[in-house]
Amino acid sequence: MKKTLLFMAILCTQFSAFAQQNPWKVADASRVPANLFANRYQPPVYLLFQLNETVMAATAATAPSIDRVQPSQSGLIISIPSDLGVMEQYRVADAPVMDPALAARYPGIHSYAGQGITHPGSMIRFSVGPDGFHGMILSPDRQTIYIDPVQRENQLYVVYARPVRPDIHSGFNCTTEASVSNVINEGTNRSADDGRLRTYRLALACTGEYANYFLNGTETTDAQRKAKVLAAMNTLMTRTNGIYERDFGVHMNLIANNDAIIYLNASTDPWTTEWNTKTQQTIDAVIGNANYDIGHLVHKEASAANNNGNAGCIGCVCKTGSKGSGFTSHVTPEGDPFVVDYTTHEMGHQFGGNHTFTFRNESGTASQFEPGSGSTIMGYAGITGATDVQPHSDDYFHARSVEQISDYIKLATGGAACAVTTITGNTAPVPNGGGNFTIPKSTPFTLTASATDVDGDILTYTWEQMNAGTSATTNPSTTATAGPLFRSRTYSTSPSRTFPILASILDGTNGNQWERLPGVARTLNFRVLVRDNHAGGGNNKDANVVITVNGTAGPFAVTAPNTAVSWAGNSAQTITWSVNSTNLTPVSCANVKISLSTDGGATFSTLLASTPNDGTQAVTIPNTPSNTARIKVEAVGNIFFDISNTNFTITSGSGCGSPAGLATSGITTSAATISWTAVSGAVSYDVDYKLNSSATWTNAATATTATSVNLSGLTDGSLYDWRVRTNCASGSSAYTQAQFTTTSLVTCGAPAGLASSGVTASAATVSWTAVSGAVSYDVDYKLNSSATWTNAATATTATSVNLSGLTASSLYDWRVRTNCASGSSAYTQAQFTTTATQAGCVTAFEANETQATAATISANTATSAAIGSATDIDWYRVVTTATGNFSVTLTNLPGDYDLYVYNSAGTQIGSSTAGGTGNETVTLTNQAAGTYYARVIGFSGAFSTSVCYNLNFGVTTSSGGCANALDNSTNGTTAGAATIPFNTNVTGLISPTGDIDHYKFVITTGGTITITLTTLPGDYDLKLLSSTGSQLAISQAGGTTSETITRTMTPGTYYAQVFGYNGANSATVCYTLKVQLGTAARENIFTDNSNVVKLNLFPNPATQVLNVNVSGNDSRKTITVIDINGRQIQTQALLNGNTSIDISKLARGMYYLRVNGADGAMIKEEKFVKQ
Repeated sequence: MKKTLLFMAILCTQFSAFAQQNPWKVADASRVPANLFANRYQPPVYLLFQLNETVMAATAATAPSIDRVQPSQSGLIISIPSDLGVMEQYRVADAPVMDPALAARYPGIHSYAGQGITHPGSMIRFSVGPDGFHGMILSPDRQTIYIDPVQRENQLYVVYARPVRPDIHSGFNCTTEASVSNVINEGTNRSADDGRLRTYRLALACTGEYANYFLNGTETTDAQRKAKVLAAMNTLMTRTNGIYERDFGVHMNLIANNDAIIYLNASTDPWTTEWNTKTQQTIDAVIGNANYDIGHLVHKEASAANNNGNAGCIGCVCKTGSKGSGFTSHVTPEGDPFVVDYTTHEMGHQFGGNHTFTFRNESGTASQFEPGSGSTIMGYAGITGATDVQPHSDDYFHARSVEQISDYIKLATGGAACAVTTITGNTAPVPNGGGNFTIPKSTPFTLTASATDVDGDILTYTWEQMNAGTSATTNPSTTATAGPLFRSRTYSTSPSRTFPILASILDGTNGNQWERLPGVARTLNFRVLVRDNHAGGGNNKDANVVITVNGTAGPFAVTAPNTAVSWAGNSAQTITWSVNSTNLTPVSCANVKISLSTDGGATFSTLLASTPNDGTQAVTIPNTPSNTARIKVEAVGNIFFDISNTNFTITSGSGCGSPAGLATSGITTSAATISWTAVSGAVSYDVDYKLNSSATWTNAATATTATSVNLSGLTDGSLYDWRVRTNCASGSSAYTQAQFTTTSLVTCGAPAGLASSGVTASAATVSWTAVSGAVSYDVDYKLNSSATWTNAATATTATSVNLSGLTASSLYDWRVRTNCASGSSAYTQAQFTTTATQAGCVTAFEANETQATAATISANTATSAAIGSATDIDWYRVVTTATGNFSVTLTNLPGDYDLYVYNSAGTQIGSSTAGGTGNETVTLTNQAAGTYYARVIGFSGAFSTSVCYNLNFGVTTSSGGCANALDNSTNGTTAGAATIPFNTNVTGLISPTGDIDHYKFVITTGGTITITLTTLPGDYDLKLLSSTGSQLAISQAGGTTSETITRTMTPGTYYAQVFGYNGANSATVCYTLKVQLGTAARENIFTDNSNVVKLNLFPNPATQVLNVNVSGNDSRKTITVIDINGRQIQTQALLNGNTSIDISKLARGMYYLRVNGADGAMIKEEKFVKQ
C-alpha cells in the first residue's frame, strides 16, 4: 500500500547539528515496520520521528515551575519538530495538571507549557509519562500540530497537522439540555481580559471500560494500572488546558486523590446505564463535596452508535449538587477529536456555555449564532448531516461562548466562588472594530480591526456574526432579515475578514452554502475577538460593530472587464461598475478606489486611489503581462467592494511610458501653465485640453519636446480637463489626465452664519452674518416640496428678514446671496420647520403629571388628550365598584407612546410598550373593586401638540368574584409576579387551560416557611422557585388534594407557582394560596413610621425591571427617574412598600431615582445603572 511519508533531505544536515542536544531525529524509513499503523489511525500526510524519551524526560524535568516563571521567560529551551519537519525552539515551564500530592505518588507523569521562539506566537502544551510524549502546538497562523507515539518499542512518533486528524466523530450526541445558566450575568464580563489565571480542582472519574482501553495486560499491580490511566488523563487535560488557558485563562488540576475514582473493573464500577446522577453521587461520596470544583466522567463505549456526552448542567462549576454531573463517552476515548469535539465541549457547558449551532432550536439561550452545525467547539460540526458546516469542530470557542464562560468564571456566585486566582502579569490587548457602516445589498465587504498589546504578544483576530438564529434560519439566505448569514472562520493574524470568502467572490457566485450576502434591508452585528496567545494564561478582548444593509442601494458590481478580454500594457482602458444608488444617502459613497491584480485576485496594487463614484473611469494599464488579471473597485471611506468575475489578459505593451507628475501652476481667470515629469525614452509629447462640460478636446501642443505648456484664452471660474501622452520611437503611450479650475472674476463672498429664530406655526425670522464688501442682499424662500422660490427681499441692506403667512408643520428652504460692486455671489441655503398648530386637547385634564394629581375619568368612556411636551406625563384615576376584567386601550398615537396601569397602592399591574405608533392595550382579568390608575408617557421624549391620543379604560364585570388583584394578567412569568403578604390567604383562578400564576415573596431572615395550596377545583400543582426561576421544590398530590411545601430558606427573593396539571382549570372556582412564616422572617417595611426614608433599588445594575423598596414615614410619595442631564423620564406615585419600574426602553447608562414627598420636596435620591 502506498503511503504519503515526507522526508526532507535538508533535515539530515539539520539533525546532525542538533545531535548532541536534540532528542529528536528523523526515523529511518528502511527500519520502519510495515504494520506500523496496524490498529491505529494513519494520517494521509505525516512525518515520522524517533524520540529519545529518556533524554526528553530528563531535559523537561529541569523546567522551572510556571508558578515562578512564565513560559515566555523560561531559560529552558527545547526543540520540537513541526509538521513540515522544521525543528522549532520553545521556552518551556513545568505546568502540571495534577495536584502536587497526586504528582508525588506518580512521579513519572508531567505536563509542560511552552512559548515559541522560532515561530513567535505559537504555544505548545505537552505531557510526558508512561504513555510517552504527547504534544499539541497552537499557532496564530497555521493549523494545530499534534505529536503522538505510534510505536513505543522503537520510540517512533507521528507528527501531523490538524486538518488530517482522525475521524472519530461518527454518532456522537451531546444530550446536555439547552438552558440559560441561572447565574450568568449576560455580557457584563464578556472577555478574558483581567490578567488572571483561574485554577479549578478537577475530579476526573473513569469507568472500567475507559481504564482498560489504556492497559495491555503487562501491568501486575493496580498502582501500575492506575498510573497508565492517570497518564492518559494527564494527556487529555494537558491538551484541554491548552485551549482553556488561551481562550479563558482557565486551568484545571486533577485533585490529590483522583486515583480513588479511577475504576479498573467494568463489572464492578458504579455505572450501568445512567451517567449524570451516578457521577455526581460517586464523586461526592468518594471525594467529598468540599474537595473539588468540577467533576467529570470519561467512558469508553463499545460501539460508535452509543457515542455521547452530557454536562448535566450549564454553568455549574462550584455549584453543590450539580458540579460533578458531567460525562463524555466515546468508542475511541483519546486523541484530538476526543479532546476538542467532546470533552472540551462538555466541560464548556459546565463552565456556562450553550450550544452555538442553529440546526435545531434551543430557545432562550440567545447563543445560536452559527449557521447549520456550527464549526466551533460548542457547535456540532460533523454530526448533523445535511447541515454539517465541516467534518470537525475547530479548536477554539465562539465569541459568544467566550462571553458566557468568561462572564461565569468572574461571577461571585458562579465560577469565582471556588477558583484560585493567580495574577499572570499579562495585559489584555486593546481592540478597535473599525466603526459602523451602511453598505449596499448583495455586495461583498471586508471588516478590518486594529489592536495593540503592551506585552508585544502575537495577536490573532476572529470576526464572527452576532445575529442569533433558529432552525428556520440555519441555512443562510439572501432574503433573510434575521439570523446568521456567515459561518465562523478560525483565528488569524490578519485583522481583516472578507465576506464571503475570497474564493466565492472570484468564482463570481458571491456566496456559498454557509456564507450569503444579504439581498434585503437588515442589520448585521459583528464581533471581533482578539486573542494574545500568551502561554500559561492568555487574555482576549472584543469589539462590536453594526453593519446596516440598505435594501435600496446595490448591488455595487464591476461590469467591465467581466469577460476574458485582452488588454495591452500601457494602454488606456475604461473600467465600469454599477453604482446603483451607492453614491446617495444613506450609503453616501462619493469616491472609489480602483486596483489591479495580476495573480488572480490574491493581491492588488492601486491604479487610482480615489475617483468619483460615477460608474466609469479611464485608467492606464501597467505594462505587466499576466493571464490572471482582475480589477477591484472599492468604496473610499466604506467597506464594500467588488472584483471582476473572471481573469483577463494583459499583453506586453509598447514600452513607452505614460507621463506622470502632472501639475498646474500660474492659474488666473484666463490662463494656466500645465507640466509633467519627463519620461525616459520620450521623443516628444502631445497635449490637449477642454472644458470639463465639453466633449471636444482642443490641441495645445503636438510633438513638443518641452515638459510644460502655457494655456490662454480660458473662461474664468471654470473646470478644465487636460491630458498628455508620450511619443517614443516605438509608438505612443496612453494619455494621462488631470484637472484644474480657473479663478473667478467675482470676488463677492457668499453669506455665512445662516440661522432661523422666532419660528411659529405661521412665521419665522431668518438671518445671516454680514459679508465684507457687501452692497446688499437678496433673500428667497419656498416650501421644501415646491420648486418655485418666493422673493422675501431684494437688495436689502439688513442682515435679517421676517417671513409670515407660512404653513404650519412644514419644512421650508430659504436662501440668501450677497450683491457686491463686482457682481453677486452664489446663494447660500438653509432650512427651518414651522411648528404645529396647537390642538385644544393639549391642556385637557392638566395638570395631571403625578398619581397624586391624576385626573378622574369614567370607565368605558373615551378620553381625548395630548402629551404636550417631552417631559409631559398624564395620569388618570378610575374607580370600579365590582370585580371586573379590564381592557385599557390607547389609540390614535402620533408617536411612540407607552401605557401603564397601577392599583391603588401605586403598584404597576400592567403595561403596554409596543413601540412606534401602533395601539397600546393592557388586558387584566378578575380585578377587585377599587381605585386604579392609567399613566400615559411619550417614550424618549415623544410628544405632539397637534394630535390627540384616545384613552379608554374598559371595564366589564367578571364572573370570578373570588379572584384577587394579585392574580393579574402579568403573573404568567416571574417578571410580572405581584408581591404577596405572608400569613394571608391569596385567592386566584387558573383559567384558561395552560394558565400559570406566579407570586413573589422576600425572605430577609433565614428559616422555615410553609406554602399551602387549598380549595382546589381540579388537579393543581405547586412549585417553589428561586429568584432566577429555578425549581427548588414541588408538590404534586394529585386530584383536588391540597398541596404543601415546607422548606428551610436562606434570605432572598422567591416565587410560588400555581398551575393546572394536564390542562386542569376553572373560570369560577378559586384556589387559595398562603405563604406561612415559620422561623423565617421578613423585615416589616410597612410599619417604619420614623421620618427617615430608606430607599433600596434592586437589582442594580438592571436590564428590564428595577425593583423599588421604600420604607419610612407613611405619607404619599412620588418616584421619578431622571437621566444624567436632569431630564425627567418617568414619574409615578408610591406609598411605603415595593413597586417595579419598567426600564427596558431606557438607553444604557446611569440614572437617578428620586423620591419626593406630597409637598414636592425631594426626600431621597439614589443612582442606578441600566445595562
